[in-house]
Amino acid sequence: MSERSPLLQLHLLGTPRVEQAGQPHRIVRRQVRALLYYLADSQGPVARELLATLFWPDMATGQALRQLTQLLTHLRRQLPTPEMLLTTGDAILLAPEQMWVDVSVLTDLATDRSSRCCRQAEELYRGPFLDGFHLLHAAEFESWLLTQRHRYQQIYLECLANRVERSAAFGDIPDAVHAAQQYLQIDDLAEG
Repeated sequence: MSERSPLLQLHLLGTPRVEQAGQPHRIVRRQVRALLYYLADSQGPVARELLATLFWPDMATGQALRQLTQLLTHLRRQLPTPEMLLTTGDAILLAPEQMWVDVSVLTDLATDRSSRCCRQAEELYRGPFLDGFHLLHAAEFESWLLTQRHRYQQIYLECLANRVERSAAFGDIPDAVHAAQQYLQIDDLAEG
């Protein structure tokens, strides 16, 4: 059985990018992009009510759910195939086999403490999660964004700390110093 390449590649570390076959894939509305990013990061089913609260925290539940239905319709239309967006009862998810998501790969790599995996994780980290992306009037979304930004930064910092220890243990002091400088550049408080 041949393995098919994913239809979409989502780069959520650094300035977010969506690509199809290596070319930019435009998702027009900011709120539609926010929904795509949230679902891609979730890596599993997300309850409709949670999404409604995330995007419209000040709206009545019924009205927020209707807004969500419209937003899902917009997202489905902008995906390469409508089948990429799956609904299961009260939950929504993206078809994982049809997309590559950098944060998913980063998380998988970080569980393996090997030098090779840490280097690959470092290469994936192009900057803070969804750098420069914000959603106005959605405090719940912004709170989630800050939490995830911190989470992925911590994974990156753990990889750098691992590299410092490994390089120092093997006598590669220039690499240890370089990794330590990268660490301190990201986490100013780590010095103290």
